[in-house]
Amino acid sequence: IAIGAGVYTRLHGITPPKGESYLLRTAGKQLIIAGGRERGSLYGVSGLLDKLGCRWFTTQVSRIPRRTTIRVADLSET
Repeated sequence: IAIGAGVYTRLHGITPPKGESYLLRTAGKQLIIAGGRERGSLYGVSGLLDKLGCRWFTTQVSRIPRRTTIRVADLSET
C-alpha cells in the first residue's frame, strides 16, 4: 500500500487530485491512496476503511471487522 503522492504515483503515471480530494487505484499488486493537500490522503485512507466495513459511530462505539487477509478488487476511483 502506497499512501500519498510520490514514487508510485509517478511510476504509474498517476496525477494526484487537487484540493482535498483523493484517489484509490490499484496497479498490479500495489494499492495507491493519493490525495491533494494535507488532508486528501487522510480522506483516502478513511474512504478505503469505509469500503472494508469499518464504521465509527461515536468516540466509544465502532465496528472494525476482524480479517486475517484483506483483498481489494481493482480500484480506479477519485
